[in-house]
Amino acid sequence: MSNENRAHHAHAALAHHARAIKSDGPDIDPESALHDLLTNLRHYCDANGLDFEAAAEMSNHHYNAEVA
Repeated sequence: MSNENRAHHAHAALAHHARAIKSDGPDIDPESALHDLLTNLRHYCDANGLDFEAAAEMSNHHYNAEVA
């Protein structure tokens, strides 16, 4: 999968999450949507015994390998 495809999939997930939690109109602010999703993922990790920080660190390793 190309990095362009990865970004496209991330956009689709972010837009879906933003629409799911937004109730006051169709406009989606990408930065706010990203903050909300990351916050909710932290809550998900807490509720399911997952280590968000470890996952974020591993994602950095994957990202660095993919852009190299």
